[in-house]
Amino acid sequence: MRSEAQPRVMIVGGADVAARLPLMERLRDDFELIAVGCGDEAAAAFTARGFAYRAYASLHARVSPLADARAFFELARIFRADRPEIVHAFDTKAGVWGCLAARSARVPVALGTVNGLGFLFREDSWKRRLLAQSYRGLQRLACRASNATVFQNPDDARVFVERRLVKPERVVLVPGSGVRTDQLDPQRFAAAERARLRSELGLGAEDVVAIMVTRVIRSKGVLDLLAAARALRATHPRLRFLLVGADEPESMDRLGEPELRALAAELVWVGQRDDVPALLAAVDLMVFPSAYGEGIPRVLLEAAAMALPIVTTDAPGCREVVEAGHNGFLISIGDVPALTEAVARLVDDAALRRRFGAAGRARAQSRFDLGVVTKRTRVLYQELLSNAAARGVARGRLA
Repeated sequence: MRSEAQPRVMIVGGADVAARLPLMERLRDDFELIAVGCGDEAAAAFTARGFAYRAYASLHARVSPLADARAFFELARIFRADRPEIVHAFDTKAGVWGCLAARSARVPVALGTVNGLGFLFREDSWKRRLLAQSYRGLQRLACRASNATVFQNPDDARVFVERRLVKPERVVLVPGSGVRTDQLDPQRFAAAERARLRSELGLGAEDVVAIMVTRVIRSKGVLDLLAAARALRATHPRLRFLLVGADEPESMDRLGEPELRALAAELVWVGQRDDVPALLAAVDLMVFPSAYGEGIPRVLLEAAAMALPIVTTDAPGCREVVEAGHNGFLISIGDVPALTEAVARLVDDAALRRRFGAAGRARAQSRFDLGVVTKRTRVLYQELLSNAAARGVARGRLA
């Protein structure tokens, strides 16, 4: 039975909606939370933790107006049936259609989280130019339909304001999705466990291992990683590169077969894994030369929490996690010589790796812990509900 004291909040996402589970678990004492995701794959994860789950039609990564329209109408139907006080939508497509559907269903409070700019501003081909222009228009409509738009870094918010996609007074900053720094703690992983995992991956006890965890697509910088690995092969024979993640053959940003074969030949590429924290505990540094429009890359937060020094690009989101010379190095996007030099410096200096790692963990605990994000989100929901009640637009108990 629905508690009269708890406003109903529907959390909308795409295929990775289960990533919102930790936040939902922290908010459940104050709100009744229902997850809404593409298809039924994530249903078991939510029901096992006591959350209701609603499924809607899948949103394709590729352009599919019919699939998008179907998702919009199904979301609107779900919102009319469940009558939430708040709809909070995440990701590009789910964020757009979730907010528009919430407004169509007259939900009192709608807000969307922009998890990075992604392809919204990429115009390096005519297809991407048309796609970006279309979705910028839809994003503008979604922001207008929302009571607030949440950004994970100030750079993305500035771009949206300058492009007049969102009004400045509706901008909210929340630093990422939050990570459990109590669980992402290198002290929780025994030395024997680390040694066993390295051995299973064919990594020697004396090797210095650099890890990259990513979707294996062009804009994530995997080819820059490959170039750096080739450049360092002769001078640093004990350096190994571990690539974790799957390729995406349906993505517009996919790699060609020769490029995929080159990655497999040069790197230790283990594909998708569900033991990323253990892998982070078993390696020595994180490398993430992404050119993608990141919000705040979760993998960088996890690496920082696990006390790994980081080499990443001086780009929105990434620079929120790494302070150059404090817990890692920032390089320009596409600068392979700088990437190579930064990795070499960390490989050659174990003391520097330890110092950067300790500083990164402290930064993760103070700025990006799940508790920090939960507190900010709880206050935001309460403020928006209060504003809705003051305007007299909320239904039911808030009317």
